[in-house]
Amino acid sequence: MPNDATRVKGFVFLVRQKATKDAVQSQALAFWYNYSWERVGEYRKITAEQAYEMMNTQEVTIVDVRTQSEYDEGHIQNAVLIPNETIGSDPPTNLPDKNAIILVYCRSGRRSEEAARKLVNLGYVSVYDFGGINDWTYGTVTD
Repeated sequence: MPNDATRVKGFVFLVRQKATKDAVQSQALAFWYNYSWERVGEYRKITAEQAYEMMNTQEVTIVDVRTQSEYDEGHIQNAVLIPNETIGSDPPTNLPDKNAIILVYCRSGRRSEEAARKLVNLGYVSVYDFGGINDWTYGTVTD
């Protein structure tokens, strides 16, 4: 029959085992969050949720690559309009910092993917494509 000291040692062992398991799970979750995007070329595809989190925790530049009329109907707050068809062989004048974190979106995700690829080819190093505003559930504004 185990004595009190043996029971305490067993209890301490279980507590340590649980704490270690929780720490490992937390580290795994942090790893997943940091590396859960899909790398496509040199830009990263992320979800609207991940983009929203970045907008609230980091200094980012939000780029709307839709047309002027689409932008006027409603856009994400603080988004800069740079229509996809205007991104050519020269960097956009309203994106001077090639090291800035750039979050790109359009209506459905096709143009944002194309724009993200173009921006990377122009030398931007932190480009994230979060698809279309159709999947955005965090509100829009009009100017």
